[in-house]
Amino acid sequence: MDEIDYENCFSELILSAEDMEGLHKTLFEMLKDIHFVCEKYNIYYSLSGGTCLGAVRHKGFIPWDDDVDILIMGQEKYKFFECIKKEFGNKYEVQDFSYNNAYTVVSKIVLNNTKNVEVLKENWPINKGIFIDVFAWENVSRNKLVQKTKAFIYKFCLAMFFKKMYYKFPPKYVQSKYKEYPQLKRRYEKRKWLTRLLFFLSPRYFQKKLVSLGEKNRKTGMVCVPNSSYGYNSEIFSVDEIIETIDVEFEKFNFKILKNYDKYLKNLYGDYMIIPPENRRHRHIALELKIGD
Repeated sequence: MDEIDYENCFSELILSAEDMEGLHKTLFEMLKDIHFVCEKYNIYYSLSGGTCLGAVRHKGFIPWDDDVDILIMGQEKYKFFECIKKEFGNKYEVQDFSYNNAYTVVSKIVLNNTKNVEVLKENWPINKGIFIDVFAWENVSRNKLVQKTKAFIYKFCLAMFFKKMYYKFPPKYVQSKYKEYPQLKRRYEKRKWLTRLLFFLSPRYFQKKLVSLGEKNRKTGMVCVPNSSYGYNSEIFSVDEIIETIDVEFEKFNFKILKNYDKYLKNLYGDYMIIPPENRRHRHIALELKIGD
């Protein structure tokens, strides 16, 4: 598969330092609102992924990072969404397939009256405002074979969902780059025959499968993050390992991270305190960014 240098293909869309500063400020205020809700209603949460790494290594945002990720408990997800709505009304929109049939595989809290349009989702029928990704700890089997089998099926369904969405709501800006950057066409037109072969299956079908694989498991004392950016079985822990959180400074405000953050971060990043060289720091690309009114 071609390795694509997105920053080169879409260099005109790279956010400026001023844009990144505004984006970080907006995400920080959104994160404070989420913290307020979780504290008020006794809902478990933790900064996750790069946001957790930023808290530990930088005491705030990783300077070149463009988003915020949190983790909650799967069984508290809908309570969390309802509390967000109760406290903030129309300030935010919740995006979640099971909750409101949104076209997404990662739940999001979206700030209304803003824009953060990703090039591949240019024409998706969703609110494309500035968002915080909400991942959830879900029950997972202790059986390694079951884990690997579900991971394989999950990866296939995830790929098919995005391919179906790509052809249902084609990103015109990306397609306009095909002639200049043929590797883009090879990447996004790959296995088009499979999508056509499965023409009778809609994106919704694959969303339902993803929910079933990720959320419909019995309690085993083990949990994972099924839709993790790193893969279905990349974040598997015992409940005892992730249940406790601690306060940590993030942009001079205290947020929650896992008490066992060292094991969590080493699992994802290895020696996480090493700052990567500039050529491995991915800058954010947006078709449109609007911070707010």
